[in-house]
Amino acid sequence: MKPVFIEGIGISGPGIENWQQARSALLSEQPGFDQELIISADLSLPANERRRASRLSKIALQVAGEAINSSILQADEVATVFTSSCGDLEIAHKICTALTMEAKPVSPIQFHNSVHNAQAGYWAISQHAHNVSNSISACADSFAMGLLEALTLIEVEQVPVLLVACDRPAPVPLYNAGMSRYEFAVAMLISPHRSDSFMAVLEGDLVAKQSVDAAVNVCENKALEPLRKACPAAMALPLLEALAISGQHVISLDCPGQTCMQIKVDVCA
Repeated sequence: MKPVFIEGIGISGPGIENWQQARSALLSEQPGFDQELIISADLSLPANERRRASRLSKIALQVAGEAINSSILQADEVATVFTSSCGDLEIAHKICTALTMEAKPVSPIQFHNSVHNAQAGYWAISQHAHNVSNSISACADSFAMGLLEALTLIEVEQVPVLLVACDRPAPVPLYNAGMSRYEFAVAMLISPHRSDSFMAVLEGDLVAKQSVDAAVNVCENKALEPLRKACPAAMALPLLEALAISGQHVISLDCPGQTCMQIKVDVCA
């Protein structure tokens, strides 16, 4: 695929509140993954929607807003891709629990939040953004497939794309069915056009897994590996780690089947 440009990054996770803080944490031997993820008080949501939005949606909006605010682009100028390994399993659990009761008291708000594109809907409301939006899921490969979707959309439509990946642990009854053991979210604003404030150049291609060194799809900082292995959205960490350091890097992200995405990154000094 053609080279694209990273214009903004948003990140939130255990011990990580924003990209500026993440740049230090990604290189630290003690990243602080035992700390709680903090949600910002300002998500640009109207009061009613803020009350209705689930925690997963709020985390997604937080990183999306950071990525947009760190760029020269406006939210209504970009398409969006939202990706999550299993969606909002807490909402699914609440609905299923209600269905076991005699009156089956399913909350309209919970039902409203159960659709996989709920995050995209809240983003559109908060930012008055009505461009193309896709919401996908691919289990452990959700970040890689979200990035592939974003790069494809950029190449075909020639529009900037905001990629948002977000996961959190499932509640106890579904804990083992869920794929995430941490709360983590990342957003990347990617453009086909180079601006004066771009952060890095990225070029991604699908290749056969056997042609790629397995070492390039793990974190160089081994302290990050527990988070990467235990949260599908955190599969972005090797790419984020590369973006935190100036210079040229090559990483890969596993995709379904026998393919992976090989990514070349050239980070501005």
